[in-house]
Order: sequence, then structure tokens, then C-alpha cells
Amino acid sequence: MAVPTVDISAFTTSSISSSTLKRRDVADALIASLSANGCVGVTGHGLPPDLIYSAFSQMKKFFALPHDDKLQASASTSPGALPRGFTQAGIEHAGKSLEEKEGKAEQGAIASDYKETFDVGASSTSVDYPNVWPVEPVLPGFQSFMVDLYSQLDTLCHTILDTLILGMGLNDGERTTVKKLHRSLDNQLRLAHYLPFPQQILDSQELQWLASANEQHSSFTILFQDVHAGLEFQDRASGEFLPAPPKEGILYLNVGDMLERLSNGMLMLSKILGLSN
Repeated sequence: MAVPTVDISAFTTSSISSSTLKRRDVADALIASLSANGCVGVTGHGLPPDLIYSAFSQMKKFFALPHDDKLQASASTSPGALPRGFTQAGIEHAGKSLEEKEGKAEQGAIASDYKETFDVGASSTSVDYPNVWPVEPVLPGFQSFMVDLYSQLDTLCHTILDTLILGMGLNDGERTTVKKLHRSLDNQLRLAHYLPFPQQILDSQELQWLASANEQHSSFTILFQDVHAGLEFQDRASGEFLPAPPKEGILYLNVGDMLERLSNGMLMLSKILGLSN
């Protein structure tokens, strides 16, 4: 069994028919696919392959920097602050939160995600949590590239939101309310570098936490992978996890808890595994 794929080019490409009927068919297909397991592969999204290749190239350059240089762009660790900039491995605990929610957490079990990340938000001066960047001489062009990437992904996310709104059959008032809840200022771009597990982790019980499934606290997330893969989504019927292999031209979309609420349970959030190779 594979993760289903939907072509949304009727919403992103002007060179093909974008009639109301065609868009309705695409929106219905997206909702139907997401209704099964809360995840879907998306093609026809309009992002050029060179942009995605460049994004992974820039990401690898950042994470290859000396640790002290990355720390110069550290995200705030203040309670409640949105991450902007670099977060080193061992700070976050996403997998454990789902185990706790399902009542499976053992007393005193505390494990950290074995990854390092870099988060980017809107570049507007009105945001509460401004971006933090490595200094330009350390990584020339990184900031300007990420600002442009954020803008293009933000546009795509609003297009996907419009597709979901159409598929859910919302009326004009409901559409306006949902759109107001999804401001560009609130979106977040995350670069994630999953680290290889050291042998002592592989030999310990902590590995079960590091490989735990997690859920997304958002409306939806769009996910890209490099050739190392590792992304999997849970099939609700069997409980097994389905691989979502990286393929050129495909991004993966998964439902978060906010969209589950907004859709009144029509779309249920997905459970995700991110495995390190």
C-alpha cells in the first residue's frame, strides 16, 4: 500500500484548464485522499525542481558549519517563544508528547529528538518573533535564499488552503473565517537535519522514544526529503507505517490538529515517523 498522490496543477498552472469543474474534481480528490490517513503526495505544485535542490544545498551548507557558528544564530529558548534560527540536538521532545497523549509514556521517561533544526518565519517587521540568521560572511546568500523560499512556500500553502476550503464545501462566511486564521505571519519554514544514532543510543531503551510517531500542531505541513528518505505515515486500518519515498516533483502533505478541528473531524491528523538512515 502506498501514500496516494493528487495533482493540484488546476490551482497552480495557468496553461491547463482551471475551470470550476476541474478545480472541484481536484479539491474533492485531495479531501478524499486526506480523509483516509491524513496524508497525501502532491504533484503539480508549481515549485521548480531547481528551487528544491538549492534548498537542500543551502540546508546542508548550514548544518555543515562549525557548531559555534551555528550557535551564533540560536533560536530563543524562552518559554512560549516560537523557534527562529538554530536549535541544537537534544532540545525538543516531539515523539514523547504523542506517547504521553496515548497513555504509553513510562514514568520518568524523557528522551529528546535526535535532530538539529533551523526555523524561518515571516520577514515582516511586525512579527513578534523576528528571524535569526548566521552572519553573512559565514554563509553568504543563505538569508536571501531562505526569505525567497519562505515566500514561495507561503504562496503554495495558501493555494493548498484554498483547495481544502473548496473540497470541504465551506460557505463564504466560513471561508473568510478560515482564511483569517491562516495569516502569512504565522507560517513557519523548518530545516531539519536528522543525526545518526550513536551506538549507546542504539543499545538503550531510549531508541523507542526517538523512533516514536508524532503529530503536527498546525493546520497542515508540507514536507520535502532528500535522497536519504525516512518519512512514513501511519495507515489507520492496519496500524502499519507506509513509506513516503522522495520523488522529484512530489511533496507530502499531512493534516495537523487545527485542521482536524476546523473540518469537524472530516480530516483527521496523521501520525508521522521520521527515521534516520
